Amino acid sequence: MCVTRKVRINNEDELRTFVNLTNSFKSSIDIGNGNHIVDAKSVLGIYALGLSNYLEATILSTDEGEVVRFYNEMERYK
Repeated sequence: MCVTRKVRINNEDELRTFVNLTNSFKSSIDIGNGNHIVDAKSVLGIYALGLSNYLEATILSTDEGEVVRFYNEMERYK
């Protein structure tokens, strides 16, 4: 199952919180801006995409519980 949410990370504190959150998932999570996609568990990767831009975070998982949790947790980064 693949679910994508539009997110916005506004500053370095939110970036650290976001990466800590994504690292709490077992599943693969990517984030991108349409042209570039990086591992959403990487501070440097996300930082390279640029803060304050809208990005798309995508989880790929067979664990329905993780997908639902991802969908709900990404709400804070709208």
